[in-house]
Amino acid sequence: MNFGKTNKFTAYTTLALCIIVIAFAVFTCPNFLEAKGLNEQFDEGIRPSISIRAAQPQEEFAFIWYYLQNMPFFIKNGYSITLPDHERFEKLAKIPPDNMNTKKEETYDFFDQHIYNKVDYKNGLSALADINDKLISVFERFETLNKQWGFKVFNHYEVVLTLYGVGGHFDAKNGQVFLKTTKDGKFVLRDPFYVIVHEMVHIGIDDNIVNRFRLNHWEKERVV
Repeated sequence: MNFGKTNKFTAYTTLALCIIVIAFAVFTCPNFLEAKGLNEQFDEGIRPSISIRAAQPQEEFAFIWYYLQNMPFFIKNGYSITLPDHERFEKLAKIPPDNMNTKKEETYDFFDQHIYNKVDYKNGLSALADINDKLISVFERFETLNKQWGFKVFNHYEVVLTLYGVGGHFDAKNGQVFLKTTKDGKFVLRDPFYVIVHEMVHIGIDDNIVNRFRLNHWEKERVV
C-alpha cells in the first residue's frame, strides 16, 4: 500500500545561498568547525565496518508508526510511502496523528501476529550479499572529509532492511541506514549501493552542516 507521489526538488535559490555560506565557512576559515567543537573524530585505528540485517518486528512496527504519525509531512513533500497491505493500516493512514496513540498496542499485536514474517526479507538480504566490499570502498573518502572538516564517521554502520516507508532513511545518532526492499528483493534503485551511501552522507553532515546551518528538508536533500 503506497501513499503520495514522487517529488521534484525545489528551492534552488535558497539552496545555493546555503552552499555559499557553508563553503565560505569551511574554505576561508579552516578551523571553523573544529573551533566550534564540531570536528568529531572516530577511532582512526579502526577501519569502519558494515553489517546488514532484517528489521525485527518491534523495529519494523516503530518504523511504520513513525510514518503513520508523520503522514501529512510526507504527503505534502511528495513522498511515496509503503505501508502494510491491509485495510487496518489503510484506515490508520487516514486518521489524524493525534488520534492514533490509543490504537498503537493493539495494532502492534496484529502486526506481529499476522503481518511480520522474517522470510519476507530473505530475497533482499540475498541481493545485498556481495555489497560489503563496495560499501567499504567509500570509507577512505569519508575519513578524508572527517579530517578536513568533521564529517561524522562511525566505526560501525548497520544497514537494516525494511519493507516499509520510503526508499531509504537514516539514524544519525546510531549510524544506522534503513533500506526499503520488497519481498522479491528489489529496491527503489536498481543498485541499492547508491541509496545506502546517500543515507551515510546524510549521517555524516547532519550535525556539522544540516543542524549548524538550519537547512530545511529539501535544502538538506540537495546538499547530499
